[in-house]
Amino acid sequence: MKAFPISQDLDVIQSEVDLNTAKVTDLVHPLVETAVPSGAVFTDTDTVYDDTVLQSEVDLNTADRHSHLNKTVLDKFGENVGGLPTFNGNTVDTTIAQRDVYDGLDGTDNTISLASNNGKLLKDVQDTQQISIDLNTAKVTDLVHPLVETAVPVGAVFTDTDTVYDDTVLQSEVDLNTLSIGKSGTSIIDFGLSNKVSEVVVTGVTQTLSTSIVMSSMRLEQTAEHSVDDLQIDPIRVFIKDLVAGVGFTVCGTMENAPANGTYKIDWNLTN
Repeated sequence: MKAFPISQDLDVIQSEVDLNTAKVTDLVHPLVETAVPSGAVFTDTDTVYDDTVLQSEVDLNTADRHSHLNKTVLDKFGENVGGLPTFNGNTVDTTIAQRDVYDGLDGTDNTISLASNNGKLLKDVQDTQQISIDLNTAKVTDLVHPLVETAVPVGAVFTDTDTVYDDTVLQSEVDLNTLSIGKSGTSIIDFGLSNKVSEVVVTGVTQTLSTSIVMSSMRLEQTAEHSVDDLQIDPIRVFIKDLVAGVGFTVCGTMENAPANGTYKIDWNLTN
């Protein structure tokens, strides 16, 4: 075996010591006074971290978590040790129970389910009703209308206060018919104490035309001055003159053989 000089071995060892010493010459460090296990995590007690911004965000989130409007309701929900949901501390049964199914729309039992085909039937009915409701609503969307506050009987007739009807032609025909009907009446002429001629103007006869025909005659009826016998023995003669359209005419009376006196009743009848 070849032997190496001791001085050479010491030189090698010293160089390794110097290298290791150089690794920590820039640190003020204590001795490692306990065994350091593999994967050990060291606590940094020297660096100061500014977490002001982070903490403010955490505070805001914490405040929001406890300020929602339905917190009192949500706080009632939880979970038991078995992982099942709870409400107010009671375990919620999440299993789906088998229920009886009724195939009809006249059932009164609220513990059984409705058959799906009848559910579809109800949905169709509701859809049809909603269409009708929408149509009826549309009928009055353009009107400002009050409620119907009293019963409306069958055959009720409503007064139309908005429509203006032009009845000019109809009214003219009515006026013509009225004129055609004519009019009749009785007037009194007075001869006074003694006169051969007397007359009276008749007005208010709107049917009068310039072409109207007015027939007149003495009425055989007692007056204050003449009895019926007197009227039969000594009658007067009467006639019509001076027709004024829309106004009337004049009734005249004469006594031919001698002057007349007092009053006489004259019937007249106007036609067109």
